[in-house]
Amino acid sequence: MINSINLILFDLGNVLFPINFSRINAFVRDNSKIYSEQHFKLFYKQSEFIAFEKGKIDEQDFLKFVNAYWSLNLSYSDFYKWWNSIYEEEHPQMKNLLLQVKSNYRIAGLSNTNITHQQEWQNRYKDLLSLFEKVYCSHELLYSKPENEIYKLTHEQLNCPAEEILFLDDKEENVEAAMRYGFQAIQVIGYDEICVALKSKNLI
Repeated sequence: MINSINLILFDLGNVLFPINFSRINAFVRDNSKIYSEQHFKLFYKQSEFIAFEKGKIDEQDFLKFVNAYWSLNLSYSDFYKWWNSIYEEEHPQMKNLLLQVKSNYRIAGLSNTNITHQQEWQNRYKDLLSLFEKVYCSHELLYSKPENEIYKLTHEQLNCPAEEILFLDDKEENVEAAMRYGFQAIQVIGYDEICVALKSKNLI
């Protein structure tokens, strides 16, 4: 049977490399007088956070929001260090896996992210990301997963039939939205699950 997939589209955080929000949580718990677990969870639902991820506000405006939300007085350098503390080392075999996949298929990335995170991950994981044709970012496309528009805009630039694209993401709602758009899609977290997914499609 001829494989119908020509391009694998990877999410970044918790797929290509691990992210851990515990350091962000710990910092505000230790430094904010208004911290609570509920307040922390609601932070990621605020309109300012969503706008930052969609490129609708810049870093300085987001920093003002962060300081106001947590009653802090972070400088930009402190904010940068804190905001990017989520990133951890990639699996030692991830690059070899990508090289193996790239020998037969096109590979690209699609991530909900922001300009501050992008500055960090594009440098920290540059060896991995250099293998990709391109990483499509929510803050550059002005939409975020699982909005249909972000899949449409990415697809238009990939020049590949939607049904020949396999999308790998850690969140069920993003996978379901990708499938509704017309991609093939599988929910995965990390190296081991990527391997299982790719083997299930006879890609490795």
